[in-house]
Amino acid sequence: MDSPIGKPALLRRTFELSAACSGQLLSLTKMVGQLQDAGNTTTLSGYLDLLDQSGMVCGLQKFAMNQVRRRASVPKYQVYNNALLSFYSDYDFAAARNDRKLRGRFFESAVGAHIINCAYTGNFHVFYWRDGNDEVDFVPVRNSRIVAIEVKSNDIADTAGLHRFEGMGDDAARVVKVTSIGKVRLRRMTTRAASSPIHSVVPQRKCSMDLYR
Repeated sequence: MDSPIGKPALLRRTFELSAACSGQLLSLTKMVGQLQDAGNTTTLSGYLDLLDQSGMVCGLQKFAMNQVRRRASVPKYQVYNNALLSFYSDYDFAAARNDRKLRGRFFESAVGAHIINCAYTGNFHVFYWRDGNDEVDFVPVRNSRIVAIEVKSNDIADTAGLHRFEGMGDDAARVVKVTSIGKVRLRRMTTRAASSPIHSVVPQRKCSMDLYR
């Protein structure tokens, strides 16, 4: 980039597309193809960093122990305020309520917005994880302590992604399942599962998370 905001119109379009894709993966190469006068992936990466620093939208990296693999991963977009997803999506409230898949995406994005806002004050980083068809929605990491969070808009059983991630064998990690019915399943890997009210992990007012106690 010639300057931090060399192409203001491109920055705006990058923001709009990123906000509309909250909760989804989209490579920078594909984003270049969808935006006019996008230049290259380096320009878009720089603009995404600016949007992240501005508290608008970020691109979560895939969790990996190798730093190089993290940087090379396809970003998963996440808004800091879920109203941005609502505004830039093509669906109204009725459509989101009646479409199970869309409703799940909005719910996941709302939980994700809370998590990444807490990351600022909680001193932790947030990633996602995916391997083939298995995935974990959010992976907060503080130093060597890892949490796996799977968000569901219903009360179905733990997904294969959580079990796969649990099988990676990190004794410092916890597995968390958040559902829209107001319960959170929380357990340390290799230990027995427990349930707790959703507000104990995703509080309604204070931006704090008790994931590392």
